[in-house]
Amino acid sequence: PLRCRRPVRAPPSVRRVLVVSDLHTDHPANLRWVEEELESDHEALLIVPGDVSHRIDLIRRTLASLRDKFGAVAYCPGNHDLWLEEGE
Repeated sequence: PLRCRRPVRAPPSVRRVLVVSDLHTDHPANLRWVEEELESDHEALLIVPGDVSHRIDLIRRTLASLRDKFGAVAYCPGNHDLWLEEGE
């Protein structure tokens, strides 16, 4: 059976659940949208069901930006996230 590595425990301040997928922050315009244009909502749990990037550095950068903008973030890798370069 598939199990979560670590359960998501949303803080009590979370009042909404939002979902965004297929961010593909390998594309500069998409990364810019996440970092500069996406509005913060610290009362929301954001679920990111994959396809953030095929580069581990961009996955980390994107998730860090999202954690700064939302009350909690739950992430599940998608097929693009599993296409990491050798050595990553």
